[in-house]
Amino acid sequence: MTDELKNVKPGQTLTDAQKEALAKSNLEATSEAHRLAAEHRARDERGKPVTQDVADSIKQKLEKEEFQKPE
Repeated sequence: MTDELKNVKPGQTLTDAQKEALAKSNLEATSEAHRLAAEHRARDERGKPVTQDVADSIKQKLEKEEFQKPE
């Protein structure tokens, strides 16, 4: 939920500036949702489960020794 939407009071008339701010935040949220959905579809089309992607990522980091060891 965006800050702009949190400021809206039920029954209160919105100003043009508030409407524009809400439209802008809605567009940003919608764009992000579409991007995430596209990434998810691409992952599904490969036929590889998400857990396998995570496991492969961890394996690559271990092989490259990218994890920091506690001191």
